[in-house]
Amino acid sequence: MLDLRGINFYLNAGGICIANEVQIGFGCMRAHFGGFETNSVLPDIVTLGKSMGNGIPCLLRKYPIIGNVCGRGLFISVELVRDLETLEPETTEADLL
Repeated sequence: MLDLRGINFYLNAGGICIANEVQIGFGCMRAHFGGFETNSVLPDIVTLGKSMGNGIPCLLRKYPIIGNVCGRGLFISVELVRDLETLEPETTEADLL
């Protein structure tokens, strides 16, 4: 869990919290709308931008081995699959990575 003492000090001094969701791409946090929710932060402003699709549709069409792309932490998680219907893991290529 994120240490919120710094942000709380800043907010109590009159600052505002801006959550930049452009890099993460909202909706890619599975259980959360945006990354800020993983740390129970309630921003004053949330920025959204071009990466709302987070590149997922382009990657999925270009590389049929990619089953899903999500983000958190360092923001990127790529699922490699043998079959897009069954989502059977592609262990051979995954081991090469």
